Amino acid sequence: MIEEEIFKKWIPNFKLLTDYGFEKNNEYYIYEKELKTKGFKLIIKYQKGFSAKIIDEDFGSEVLNFYNEKIQSSFLNTLREEYKDILMDIKDKCGKENYFISQQANRLMIMIKDLFNEEPDFPFKKYDGCGVIREKNSHKWYGLIMNVPRKVLDKNDDETPIDILNIKVSDEKRNDLIKINGFYPGYHMNHKNWITIILDDTFSDDFIMERLSESRKIIINKYGNKKTNNK
Repeated sequence: MIEEEIFKKWIPNFKLLTDYGFEKNNEYYIYEKELKTKGFKLIIKYQKGFSAKIIDEDFGSEVLNFYNEKIQSSFLNTLREEYKDILMDIKDKCGKENYFISQQANRLMIMIKDLFNEEPDFPFKKYDGCGVIREKNSHKWYGLIMNVPRKVLDKNDDETPIDILNIKVSDEKRNDLIKINGFYPGYHMNHKNWITIILDDTFSDDFIMERLSESRKIIINKYGNKKTNNK
């Protein structure tokens, strides 16, 4: 869905939503706008996510094929492009974008910034949800947060997207951690040196921060204050 893609890392500011023109109606917010395409009105609803419908005001009916992008026409494409422009305007004016999709990943980044004054960078243009956490002096990775389908961890058909964290581990701790449900061999990393933790609140933030701090110490012990641009 277009809404999920545009707002996947977005946090709403409800005051800004109301300033924009959304009206609160019980547990959701509603926004109506006459489109540039004459005779059509857009109705957007926000309740933990956005949904919309377009009304043909001449007939008082909904444009049913609006969401079905398999059905292509210049008319429908014009409506879709106008809708996307409005969504992007709402995104820019009514909230802010987080680093990652999951709340736990974002809470951890706040803790990392407070403790170490380090923030993620996103070097992989193709994967905007993939953030590297580097020790600021050596510039070496000690964490990597990715958003992946759950099936890549559990080897099943579960397509649910989930944030995961890759960290460095010592040989002696790896064998114990990998036995814990929610820990996995390092996804897309060297299984000997990395381990993956699922970020779905299975583990507390403090518990994961302890593991992250240990990963960071491994980097510091190996590279000290030597600065390098290599991974």
